Amino acid sequence: MARELSKNLKVVVIRGGLQVWVEAEKIEKLTYILTRLEGKSKFIEYEGQIINTADITGIFDPQTIEANSRRKNGQWQCLEGNWHERGEKCKCSKKEVTERNRKWQEAVAVCGKCQNGWIVKDGLVAKCDCVKNIDII
Repeated sequence: MARELSKNLKVVVIRGGLQVWVEAEKIEKLTYILTRLEGKSKFIEYEGQIINTADITGIFDPQTIEANSRRKNGQWQCLEGNWHERGEKCKCSKKEVTERNRKWQEAVAVCGKCQNGWIVKDGLVAKCDCVKNIDII
């Protein structure tokens, strides 16, 4: 499957929920017009369409639109940035814990002397030197 580069898009939201997806380069003209309007709203021609500037809610990036849509559908975003369904409890690991676990596993894989970072000798358990500098969270 061939991968294609996606265009940098912006979303013009019109009152009533209409979303017009436009390439970022083409949105500059509309942004210019909207930021320089003085006084009353006007009907403007943009990309072959006639738009009442009073009906433009805003110009947003796709991530903002997606997040808004997810929230409307009952999802919520945890502190780790993952989306969950309504009522679902977050079980996401903190990024620091995930990173620490990755480092720990890499060190143990290279070591070969310990069992998952621990050495048992004479009934005592001690942290192996391979993971000594990796903090346990």
